[in-house]
Amino acid sequence: MKSLCSALLGLSLLAIPSVQGMEAIKKHAAKATAKKLFSHAMTGIHWGLTTIPFWAVSYGHGKMYYWEIDEKLAKMGDAPAGIQKFVHGELKKSGVEHADSIPVKQENLGMLWAAFFDKAIAIDTNDETKKYPGCNVDSLQKALAGNSAEDVEVLNVARYFIHHEAGHLKSNDGLKRVIAFALAPLAIYAATKGLLFGRLKLFQKLGREIPQPSYSIGKSLLKLPSALAKIVATCLPLSQYFQQQEWAADEHVPAQKELLNAGKKCFLTIEEQSEHAKAMKQYPALQFFQVHPSNAARIARLEERIAELDVQESQQKQL
Repeated sequence: MKSLCSALLGLSLLAIPSVQGMEAIKKHAAKATAKKLFSHAMTGIHWGLTTIPFWAVSYGHGKMYYWEIDEKLAKMGDAPAGIQKFVHGELKKSGVEHADSIPVKQENLGMLWAAFFDKAIAIDTNDETKKYPGCNVDSLQKALAGNSAEDVEVLNVARYFIHHEAGHLKSNDGLKRVIAFALAPLAIYAATKGLLFGRLKLFQKLGREIPQPSYSIGKSLLKLPSALAKIVATCLPLSQYFQQQEWAADEHVPAQKELLNAGKKCFLTIEEQSEHAKAMKQYPALQFFQVHPSNAARIARLEERIAELDVQESQQKQL
């Protein structure tokens, strides 16, 4: 009996963890907690990288060009009276409501012409744009005062871009861009969660065991490159959406050969002389992330529209 009790006591003592064993358990628990915290930190960084930059751009874009647009416009100079009259006349032809009340500004934009949401339109004063006649205050003012064939061509270039910007004004594309920047990361997040939910449903349907979350440091670090992939996945549809806005604005230009030819000639000049265009030729993959379509694509579309007008003219002559 004593031997049996001794054996039972010995077995019970074996079941009690030793001091060293308890220390090992504590270390393992601490290590697991640290890995879990590290994983959560990486998740936070991943979320911040894939969301906050787009929200910041959305807020900055909206603040600068929408909520504080009146203050920004007040700091811009007014375009000369002759240019204002010319622009208002072209905006009316484009069907822009309240065209006469839309401010026409001049500013060092570095981007030829620009529409500020549905609030204003501006022409560039940057010296670099002087090589693109019709897209700079000085060249346009000179053309308005003259009557040569060269002056007419400069005015046609200006008309082309005014009608293009009128398309942006009528569609209020600027505000749509602010909304797109804000919603894009949420859409990618929802798509990611949707894929995860579909994967879990598939595992359930196949009767497979649903994998439990892993908190290894290696897997946690993988969240950084996956964040970069998500940034690319967000930027790509955004840029393609913005390019579609530009295509729609191009199509808003009236089907008049003199305007289309003037636009084509200007884009050819930009393609030959612009440093940005040269960079796009060197790294063509970057074009997928640009706001504007490539100059070559826009020239090709203008040639298509001009060819369509030639066909229509020849058909009318045959009637």
